[in-house]
Amino acid sequence: AADEHAQNSEEARRVAHDAAATAKEHIKTLEKQVEDANARADAMSKDASQSEQDLSSQLHAAQDEWSKISEDAGDKAIMIQSLQKQLHDIEGKAHEHKMRA
Repeated sequence: AADEHAQNSEEARRVAHDAAATAKEHIKTLEKQVEDANARADAMSKDASQSEQDLSSQLHAAQDEWSKISEDAGDKAIMIQSLQKQLHDIEGKAHEHKMRA
């Protein structure tokens, strides 16, 4: 009976040892998977950050271009108003000359 008890104890120790080794392997596998997932997440985060920076600089470039176009349009509108005033003045003087003649 004592011999059988010792044999059962040894078997239980071996089973526990095997289970612990298997658990350690699973933990190593999970740690590696977490490491890989973190590396992928970091890479995705950097890609997203780069894309955001690219879009931001494209937006700023478009805003600068719009400002130049808008400023140019404003300058042209002022020139048109000035030319219209000159034309109106010329037409007024021509009308005066016509009336005098």
